[in-house]
Amino acid sequence: MIDSVLAVFPDQELDVGNLTDVQVQGDKEFTARLGTLRVEQRRDEGVKVVGSWPMYAAGNNVDGLSSEALLDALSVFEKESGLDTRLSRVHVLEIGVTLAVSRPPREYLSLWEAYPRSLKDAYASGRTVIFRNKTRSFTGYDKRAKMKNKGLPSRFDGFGALRIEYRQKRNVKSLFGRNVSLRDLAEPEPRSLMLGAWRDNYGKVVKRRVAALSDDLGTPRDFEKMLAAIAAQEIGYERLRYHIDDRARIGGFSRTNASRMRNTVKGLCQDPALGRSHDLTLELDECVHEFLRSAS
Repeated sequence: MIDSVLAVFPDQELDVGNLTDVQVQGDKEFTARLGTLRVEQRRDEGVKVVGSWPMYAAGNNVDGLSSEALLDALSVFEKESGLDTRLSRVHVLEIGVTLAVSRPPREYLSLWEAYPRSLKDAYASGRTVIFRNKTRSFTGYDKRAKMKNKGLPSRFDGFGALRIEYRQKRNVKSLFGRNVSLRDLAEPEPRSLMLGAWRDNYGKVVKRRVAALSDDLGTPRDFEKMLAAIAAQEIGYERLRYHIDDRARIGGFSRTNASRMRNTVKGLCQDPALGRSHDLTLELDECVHEFLRSAS
């Protein structure tokens, strides 16, 4: 579950004996690599360490590390670096899970339309979708394509590999209610909070639904609302929201009207009475629930 972390070690110095690719930048200042991790020594700031702990421990990040495996990796790191991980402070944290799915990942990602207060980008012909703002990002991508089909465990044979990552880019303290060290991340409570953050942010993604005609139409107004929902879901919440935002930017809609229309469109696209979840979303939801059951 834990993947990339940026941690700072105040007032500590690296043991340079195991470092590679050392680039001296000044008096007692340099960057280097320790295995797959990037390390940086600063004269007045201590040490900064960035990288994926599953990559450091196992050579890939398809699977996460258990608490025991993370502690083992940290012990090896301490011996190789001369640093005390108990005195570190985590500044950036990434939580990732790789799920086996029946279809190519881009088909699931094509249904991801929006995420609260964030911008959406899509890359590699839809094989990567990322929502981002200054505080966090939420990403889904085709892990098989990223790894160029090498090194995936056998359980992915015949399946797509959809990687879903949540990154807390600042204010990690808000996630845990306190500052945490690398060793704290192996403890039950922080791991439970990380799992909950990943779950909650997956649930925040607005996913395109399937419009459906209903036989339960009490009034002409109900019929009109159903037709509006079919049109909105066919066009998609994302496109409609961008159109509203564009019109508001040029003064075509007031801020109040734009906000009201966004809420109206979101209601039409998400109201369970006016449509249903796509079969691919239902499958992915079940994969997520199964992972959460096994991890809790």
